[in-house]
Amino acid sequence: MLRSITIAALLLAIAAGCEKGKEPAKAEPAKAEPAKAEPAKAEPAKAEPAKAEPAAKAEPDALADAVAAKAKQVLDDSEAGKQLKDLAAKGEQLKDTLEDKAPPLTPERYEELVVALASCQLKEGGIDSGCEKYTELQKAKQNKASLFKDLAGMHSKLGRKHMGHKSPAVRYYAVGLMGSAFAGGVAADDVAAIIKAAKKEKDIEVLAHMIDTIGSNQAKNPAVGKFLLGMLRHKQARIRKAAISELAAWGKKTKGVVPAFTQVLKKEKDPAIKAYACERAGELESDKLLPVMRQLATSKKSSPDLHEACFKGIVNMWTRYVHAPEKPSKKAYQATLALLEAKPRDDNRPPWTIVSYFNGLQKPDAAWSGKAGFFKKPQFHKAVSKVIGDPKANWMARTGFVDLLANTGAPKQVFADLRKACKAEGDDSHVVKKLDEVLAKTP
Repeated sequence: MLRSITIAALLLAIAAGCEKGKEPAKAEPAKAEPAKAEPAKAEPAKAEPAKAEPAAKAEPDALADAVAAKAKQVLDDSEAGKQLKDLAAKGEQLKDTLEDKAPPLTPERYEELVVALASCQLKEGGIDSGCEKYTELQKAKQNKASLFKDLAGMHSKLGRKHMGHKSPAVRYYAVGLMGSAFAGGVAADDVAAIIKAAKKEKDIEVLAHMIDTIGSNQAKNPAVGKFLLGMLRHKQARIRKAAISELAAWGKKTKGVVPAFTQVLKKEKDPAIKAYACERAGELESDKLLPVMRQLATSKKSSPDLHEACFKGIVNMWTRYVHAPEKPSKKAYQATLALLEAKPRDDNRPPWTIVSYFNGLQKPDAAWSGKAGFFKKPQFHKAVSKVIGDPKANWMARTGFVDLLANTGAPKQVFADLRKACKAEGDDSHVVKKLDEVLAKTP
């Protein structure tokens, strides 16, 4: 209602402006009065009513269109229009809230909505967002007149109550309630309840959600780390991957995590899970993992995907674009140089995707620089230059490394030497073009 009134007022104001603009035209007959003695000129004016009627009938429509166009322009372009639109939107929200016939979202009503999720299906990653009951629950939580914001204290209790529900969707949602009950993690009692329920859980998505929910509690609750290490042996790859993710992200201090990852890298049968573990292993920042990671990265038997994943994992041990390593590894840095210099190179070795993993070197964090005294730009630039100059290497990796050299302050002579070595034909043409661009901008 408020929006309708606001826009109507605006339209009337604009219309009034338009009418004022027409007033001088209406005053013209007064000037024509002295010419009453000229009937010949006046007669055509009397003969025009038939033509004037259609114009008179069409005038309101034309005026309405003009007013609407002007109003839209004001609403779209002006600051006042933006404020009016915002005010109108708030008015509509207020109207929707006041006219909402749904009962208030009390604790009792919220529980009803949670239990009603039993009609919903689980997909990978959560409850089907197209489920009618799930949509109803989300809408109720957004109701401005609801008590939802006051329900945080009963989330954990409600979650524990329905974590054993026969419906996977209800169990999934119940686990999430326990995870959101306390800032900074899950309460110890709730962790114990989730671990106990996980031992009986048959649905893969619910179990994966349990792992995700308590994974960040490893540092303060050893039981979580022990539980996750056990999940590394689960028969379902989806669960093993979830456990790998949480251990890599939060388990640097979890007892037994390094030996467990070593076994995964040696014995995991699923190629995708093995590759995922090799990349994430670098986040554990343990040189004890480096031998097996390097062996997998250099083995001719390793697939391109496994080579790429282990290469990334090794780089993650000494530099990262986000969340730089707490203890940058000199051995991992040396292994990286060896991988860059390794021959023969081909379209997959080194992988072109590895370039972005060095972005943290462009503007290194001061704290990282203080710990990574082993990093020497000339040494690194030399290894990268060997990739750029090899016509057998992937051209996207080569051009990406040219940009990396420029962004990490390589001297102009490095680019000049590479330009002389590259022939402007085939894939080399892309590299030559990139080198020419950098040379033109490098002082």
